[in-house]
Amino acid sequence: MWFVLTYVEEDPDFNIFENDCADEDDMLYNQNETEGIEDEIDDLEYPSSEELLSSYDSDDENVLRTNPRSSVIIGIHDQIFHGINICFVACNKDFVRGCRKLIGLDGCHLRGKYGGQLLTAVALDANDCIYLVTYAVVEKENTSSWRWFITHLGKDVDIHNDEDWTFMIDRQKSLQNVLDELFLSVEHEK
Repeated sequence: MWFVLTYVEEDPDFNIFENDCADEDDMLYNQNETEGIEDEIDDLEYPSSEELLSSYDSDDENVLRTNPRSSVIIGIHDQIFHGINICFVACNKDFVRGCRKLIGLDGCHLRGKYGGQLLTAVALDANDCIYLVTYAVVEKENTSSWRWFITHLGKDVDIHNDEDWTFMIDRQKSLQNVLDELFLSVEHEK
C-alpha cells in the first residue's frame, strides 16, 4: 500500500499507470495515449475453440522440430481440450544430470478467455536456483489433472517408486492423493 501512497503524494492528479510507465521507460505518456490501452486489450480477438484445436497438431510438431526428443502430450477428447504437457529434452537431461531428486509441485490459475491451470514441476539447481523440469496447462486443477501430469512427469524424468525422491507440495489434497497412489514410498513434504 505504501507504494500507491508514494505515487499519489507525488501528484494526486497523475494516473498511477502513467506514472509507472514513465518510471519504467524514462518517458512521459499523456492521458490520451494511456486511456485506450485497456480498451485495446479488451478488444483483442481470441481464436475460436475450433481454431485452437486445429492448431495443436502444428504446435507439437513445432516444439518437436525445434527441440527433438522433447515430450509434448496434448490431451483432446471429443474435440474438447483437456491439457498439454511439455518437457523439453534439455531441461530433462540437465535435471537428471545435475539436480537433487527433490521436485516442487504447484499449480496456479490462468486468466483470460480460456482460463485453466498451469501445473509445474521445479527443482533446485547447483546454485540453489529454481529449475523448471516440466509444465502443463490443464482445464482445471483436480485429481484427474494431477494424475495425468504426475504420470507424464514420472515417465519423462524416470521416477521410480523409491526413497531417493522427495516431492514438495502445498497442502493440495488431490495432489497428495495422487502421489500416495503413484509413488507410495516417495517422501512428500508439505
